[in-house]
Amino acid sequence: MVQVTNNSPSAGYIAWKDCNISYKGTVYPIPDGNTNLTYVYWKFSDPDGFYGSNAYPTLAADDLLVFLNKNGIHLKVPNTSVLDGSLIVPESIYADALAANIITTEHLMAGAVTTNKLSAGAVTANTIAADAIGATAIAADAILSEHIQANQIIAEHLAVNSVTARVIAADAIGADAIAANAVLAEHIKAGTITTNHISSAGIDVSKVINAATSSQISQINTRITDQDGVISQKATQTSVNLLTGRMTTAEGKITTQAGQIDLKVDRDGVIAAINLQPGSVTIDARLVNIADTTNLVDNSTFEDDVVGSKPKGWDGGLTVSQAGWGSNTGSNNAMQIDANNTRNTDIVQEKFIEVSAGDQLYLEMDYRNLNLLGSGGMYIGTKNYDAKKQHIGWGAVTAITTKTTTFKKQSGTYTVPANVSYVQIRVTFSNNGETTNKLYVDNLIVRRKNNADLIVEGAITANHLAANSITAANGALANASITRAKLQNAIIGTAQIEDGTITNAKIGNLAVDNAKISGISANKINAGYINGIDVYGAKFRSSDGLTNLEIIGGNVRLTQTGGSYVNMNPDGVYGYNSSGSERFRMDKGLITSAALGTSNSNVYLAPDSANEVRVVDLSSIPSDGIAENYSYRPIRVQGVRFAPNGNGYLGTEGEIRITSSGFQQPDGSYVYRPLRAGNIYGTSFISSTTNAYIGADNEVRFVNKGFIDGDVSTPTYRPLRCGDITAGHIASDSGNMYVGSDDEVRIVSRGGYNGGNITWRNLRSNLLYANAIDINTGTHVYIRPTSGGEAKVTSTGTTGDFRPIRARTFTTDTSMRENKKDIEVFSEDSLDIFRNAQIYTYRRLNDDPFAFKQLGMMIDETPRIIHGEAGDSFDLYALTAYMGKGIKDIITITDKHSDDINWLKIENQYLKQKVQQLEDRLGAA
Repeated sequence: MVQVTNNSPSAGYIAWKDCNISYKGTVYPIPDGNTNLTYVYWKFSDPDGFYGSNAYPTLAADDLLVFLNKNGIHLKVPNTSVLDGSLIVPESIYADALAANIITTEHLMAGAVTTNKLSAGAVTANTIAADAIGATAIAADAILSEHIQANQIIAEHLAVNSVTARVIAADAIGADAIAANAVLAEHIKAGTITTNHISSAGIDVSKVINAATSSQISQINTRITDQDGVISQKATQTSVNLLTGRMTTAEGKITTQAGQIDLKVDRDGVIAAINLQPGSVTIDARLVNIADTTNLVDNSTFEDDVVGSKPKGWDGGLTVSQAGWGSNTGSNNAMQIDANNTRNTDIVQEKFIEVSAGDQLYLEMDYRNLNLLGSGGMYIGTKNYDAKKQHIGWGAVTAITTKTTTFKKQSGTYTVPANVSYVQIRVTFSNNGETTNKLYVDNLIVRRKNNADLIVEGAITANHLAANSITAANGALANASITRAKLQNAIIGTAQIEDGTITNAKIGNLAVDNAKISGISANKINAGYINGIDVYGAKFRSSDGLTNLEIIGGNVRLTQTGGSYVNMNPDGVYGYNSSGSERFRMDKGLITSAALGTSNSNVYLAPDSANEVRVVDLSSIPSDGIAENYSYRPIRVQGVRFAPNGNGYLGTEGEIRITSSGFQQPDGSYVYRPLRAGNIYGTSFISSTTNAYIGADNEVRFVNKGFIDGDVSTPTYRPLRCGDITAGHIASDSGNMYVGSDDEVRIVSRGGYNGGNITWRNLRSNLLYANAIDINTGTHVYIRPTSGGEAKVTSTGTTGDFRPIRARTFTTDTSMRENKKDIEVFSEDSLDIFRNAQIYTYRRLNDDPFAFKQLGMMIDETPRIIHGEAGDSFDLYALTAYMGKGIKDIITITDKHSDDINWLKIENQYLKQKVQQLEDRLGAA
């Protein structure tokens, strides 16, 4: 009888044991198991186990929904008389099956009512609350330039780099829009600054470099005189005052448009104005909510979930309490995701979010771990679907590779790729290589950052601005808002610089070179004299004045301006830092340099025949030449070659270790590297880590010493002795394979004995030779042919020489009325069959001539109903039942005969009485 337990083996799970499915005359034993999935069902196409899913399964006509798991509480579906809501087939309840007013506000999911669910004219002004229209409710291109008041778009509404040259009208950038010191040399085109841009006295001596000639200065003076008339053409105060009349004209225009201004949509009349003038609406910028702060994640804080249960709206995970945690988010609950040592654990929200290619989503979560064990990373991302909600891939927004036991915040932006129409939010704990760790997440946030229809986060980028929409007249640029970083190189030409703008203060010292000056006077040139052939007590300086050469105390000294110098003398060459410390040396005792090379083919380090080449620590030189008295340093090369045609020797008093280039790690451990060779000779092989690996493209063979691939001789294979062998395939070299054991050969899981917690595995083979088959676990032993096959017992090596079965009793599969159908009383007369059938003794064709004869019937003399399914032998159960029918037929006859005999007895008694009476009368006469 099936047994089902709740919240077993842990909360949210149900477990079953001793379960069998009987269908169409066949009983299918189901392995014991458990699940935390919602629906448990059986499939006729794969009948040897149960399936599970969180979504309502698609069942064929022969399939069966078995259990419903409601957060760890089971319901046996075939026996239930009250229908649980989870058992209703999706999309099976239609509108005409719902009573009027049965669906209220609390039955509607957030975002469930979309535009196509509303009838025309259903939404009127009195159904929209104040401030109800946010950025997401405004269609693409709904806000036109005439809907934005002058000066409403200010600097903080513009995204970084959103104002490009395309959207700035000609002459839109005035002097007051350029920040102080914003214009650098790279922003001015070559040849842009002419004499009419330079104010009077704009260039003084400090701006002229010494290399200029007097003729260039003279030419500049001449050009300034020639342009005197041009400079006088600068704007006067009178011409500026003439602008007064233009302001009067603008005021007149505002007066003329006063009636239209009254039609603007204000805070309290948004809907009314839209209804009055749906084609011409002006929305005050202060009334437009240019942000979308909607959290697209349902149940993102887990506050309303029951601790110990699966969070609502998620396909997995476990709700846990943060009470008593040293590190928490300040809320009550969080979602727990368990580590797995063989696969990723993906927890996916059941809600679908509709998206378009190019949309940007901002994702954020708080996370922490139970401990720091394992190699798995953590992800927040998406599960992606196409327009038909068919799964087409995954999106990883942000990856976390470092575990932490204190809550941290992780966020990222995901750009929706092409062909993705829906996403589900997922949190992943990737394959951790161990199972004790847990991931806790809380406060998940998903918001739209940008899509084709929205302006969100206050970001008006260049694609939202029409060409020439930013002009000097509309006040869109604040004073000094264009800084140095906003100007492209060489963007400022002659047309952008007013006459007389560049004054002396705008020109850096020494900024005017030969190319900018047409002449210079001779007194700008300083010169010295060199006399004689020999030089005494003098310094030779470089042309830039930064290096000098002199002879000091027997040394030729070359000194740089920073103070570092080189001394050269007959003993060697020595370099010093500015502090006087030695930088390098080259003498007969030592050469110190960053590199040693040669212009020839090879570099030779040549000790004599009795000595070595040693790489030692510089601090240990000089020493006494004894090897143990030096500190040795690594040597790094591409390869090491030994002497031609000889052996190579690596001598050490300890181990030869092939490690990473850093040798020992800071924590004292080593990272070992591969060794590649032909043959390796040694007395033992020891792994430096938990496992040892021997890689081969085909087989690992244990053979006699000296044999290698390619030898013409035949190898002699050697035994392998070890504890456990884990392999995908084990084959005999030739003939039989022998697995030797002093007790049992056991087929178990990869974990082996596992401290006595053994998991048994199946054995599959062609023939099994054994003296006995014992039950391992459980109660029953099953011999399982196919649904159309038989269990046959034959002599060894045959398929037709049948042998007897000896058992205490033979029991049919079932005799219970509730397990049968199409029941009819068998009323045919069996006695004629028994009268006509003969009972024979016989031997089989393959029996020994002197074998014991058997007793039996011939199938051609008996009715089909007592034959087996194959039709070539008797069904003993049917034959027994048929004999029972024969006995019943005989009993019917004997019962009738008994009645007749009883009647004859009565009649005989009556006749005896009559005879007696006659005899008495005759005697009296």
